[in-house]
Amino acid sequence: MDDADLLDKGRRSYDAHDWSAAYEALCSAATTRPLDPRDLLRLGLTASLLGKDEECEQHLSQSFRQAADSGDDTTALRAAFWASFALSNRGETARADGWAERARRLVSPRREGEARSVETCTVVLLEALMALREGRTDLAAHFAEIAEHAAALREPDLEALAVMGEGFCVVLNGDVLAGMRRLDEVMLSVTGGEVHPMAAGLVYCVMLDACRSTLDLRRSAEWTAALSRFCEDQPDLVPYRGQCLVHRVQVMQMRGVWNDAAAEAERACTWLSHPPQPAVGAALYERAELHRLRGELAQAEERYGEASRWGHDPQPGLALLRLAQGRPEAAVTGLRRSLAEPLESTVLPVVLGAYVDALLVTGDAAGAAEAVADLRKAVLDLDVPMVGALAACAEARLALATGDPSTALRSGRRAWTLWHELDVPYHAARSRLVVAEACRALGDEDAARMELEAARSVFEELDARLDVQEMDRLLANDAEADDCPLSPREREVIRLLAAGLTNRSIAAELFLSEKTVARHLSNIFAKLHVSTRTAAAAYAFEHRLA
Repeated sequence: MDDADLLDKGRRSYDAHDWSAAYEALCSAATTRPLDPRDLLRLGLTASLLGKDEECEQHLSQSFRQAADSGDDTTALRAAFWASFALSNRGETARADGWAERARRLVSPRREGEARSVETCTVVLLEALMALREGRTDLAAHFAEIAEHAAALREPDLEALAVMGEGFCVVLNGDVLAGMRRLDEVMLSVTGGEVHPMAAGLVYCVMLDACRSTLDLRRSAEWTAALSRFCEDQPDLVPYRGQCLVHRVQVMQMRGVWNDAAAEAERACTWLSHPPQPAVGAALYERAELHRLRGELAQAEERYGEASRWGHDPQPGLALLRLAQGRPEAAVTGLRRSLAEPLESTVLPVVLGAYVDALLVTGDAAGAAEAVADLRKAVLDLDVPMVGALAACAEARLALATGDPSTALRSGRRAWTLWHELDVPYHAARSRLVVAEACRALGDEDAARMELEAARSVFEELDARLDVQEMDRLLANDAEADDCPLSPREREVIRLLAAGLTNRSIAAELFLSEKTVARHLSNIFAKLHVSTRTAAAAYAFEHRLA
C-alpha cells in the first residue's frame, strides 16, 4: 500500500472512529513522507483517544508548528486547543496553561473589534474552561454567549463544551433543575455521536460531577449506561481519565455491578497514578469499599491505608470495616474525628449514617439520636432520595434499639422503598434486615423470615459474603428454636447471655440500650421460670439456643 492509500485509509478510519486502524495507517504514512498539519492533528487526537498521551502531545505540537508556519491559523489553533484540553484533563495544568497561551498569542492581534470567528470563539471558550477549572462559578451567561456563537458558526464541539460549562455553573449556583436540563441536552449530543470523543469524555465527567454534587444517583446511572453503550462501538477508545473514573466506580458499586466496578477501580488507580493525580486516593478508597462489601477485610484494610497515604480520608468506610472486625469503639473514634472536620454537604449524610450504626453498637442510643436529628436536617437541606433513604435507615435502627418496633417497621419500609426506587440493591437488602427485626419484635415470624430470605438472595447474588453469613446465622437460629417460648429477639439475648456477655455487651452487639436488654432478660426469666443468669444459660445450651 503506497503512502496515498495509507493516508486515505487513515482518514477514513478516523472518520469511522476506528481509532487503532487510523493510528496505524497514519503512522505508517508518516514514515514515507511528512504529514500535513491536518493529518498530524488527526494523528494527535487519535493518540489521545487510544491513551498514548506522550505521542498525542508530540503530534499536536508538530501540527501547531507546521500550521502556524504556513499561515493555517485555524489548524494551529485547534492543535493548541486540544493539546491544552488533553493536558488539563490529565491534571498537568502548567503545560496546559502554556498551550492556552500559545492559542491566545495566535489570535490576540486580531481580536479587538473583530466579529466572533471560529478562532476567537475557540480562544474565548478555552479561557472560560480554564477559569471554570480554577473554581469560577459566575460564568453561566458567558458560556451561554459562547454557545450561541458556536452554534451560529456550526462548531458542535465548541457548542457542546460551552453548554456544558453553562449547565455546570447553573447547578453550582443553586438552580439544579435548570442546570441539569442543560447538561442532559449536551449529553444527548454526546451519545448521539454529534461531538468529538475528545470532548465527550469531559462532558460526561462534568455531568457525573454535577450528579455527585447533587446526589442525583438516577441521572448519573442513566447517563453512565448510555455512554457505555456509545463506547462499545469504539472498543479501543480510552475515554475517561480523571475524577470521572472514580464517579463511574461509585455508580457501578451502588447499582450492584461489583465486578465491573472492581475492574473500573483498578483502571482508575492505574490511570490516575501515571502521572500521579490527587484523585488516585479516591480511587483507592473505592477499591477498598468493594473489598469490604465482599468481606475481604484484609485487602480492604490495605487499600484504606493506601488511600490515606494519598491524602484521602478513609472514613466512613474504615469505620464500617472496624465494625465488621468487632472494633466499634475505633469506629466511633474515627467517625467523630471525621465529623469534627469540614465535610461536603453530600458526604456528611453518609458519614452520619455510619456514625449512627457505630454508636448503637456501643450502646450510645442518646448519641445516635443526636446523629439521627442531624440526618433529618440534611434531608431538609438537600431534599434528595438518597439522603432520605439514609435517614430512614438510621431512624429504623434507632427505633429498634430503643424498643419501638412499630416506628422501626415504618422507617425500615420507607428506607427499602427509596433504595429500591434508586436501584441500589445492597442498601435495599440491608433495609430488609431492619424490617425483619421489627417484624420479629412484633411477633410476625413469617414476615421476618421472608424478609431475611429476600435479603439473603440479594447478598448472595452480589457476593456480599459477610452479609450472607449473617443471614444464614439468623435463619438457622429460627429453625433450631421453633418450639421455644422466647421471641426471636429474646433468643438472640439469651444466646449472648450464655456466651458470657454482660448486659452492656449484649446491648452493643444487638444495637439495643442496656435498659432494653434488662427488660428482655426480665421477660426471659419469666417465660422460662428461672431466676438467675446461670439457669437461663443452662436452658439455652439444653435447647440449642447457644
